[in-house]
Amino acid sequence: MKRSCVIYKSSEKYNRHIAVDYEEAIEIMNFLENDKNNKKFEYVSDRILEQPSMYYDDYEQIEDNITCIRIFPNGINARIYCQEVTLNGEIFCIIMSKLLYKKNDGRINKS
Repeated sequence: MKRSCVIYKSSEKYNRHIAVDYEEAIEIMNFLENDKNNKKFEYVSDRILEQPSMYYDDYEQIEDNITCIRIFPNGINARIYCQEVTLNGEIFCIIMSKLLYKKNDGRINKS
C-alpha cells in the first residue's frame, strides 16, 4: 500500500530530507508543537541532515530501513519511528511514520 508524505525539513548539503507520513502528520506535529519536544527534535534533525554520519544515540537504526528518533532518552522516552527510502534513485527521505510515547517492545508495522 502506497502512502503519502510531506517534506518537513531538507538539507541540500547531503541531499537528505525529513518528511512526515500524511496519515500520522497530525499526531506527530501536535507532539512537536510543545517547545521542549520541538527544541530536542530540531537538534536531532539538524544533526541528521547536516552531519556526514547521521546515526548516533538519538537517531538509531532498528532494522534495514527502519530507524528511530529518540526525543528524550532520559525523560519521557518518546520515539518517532521512521522509514528510510530513496525516491527516484536520488532523493533520500527519512519519513516519520509513527509516534510512540515509550519504547516499543514489539514490532513496528512496516506498511
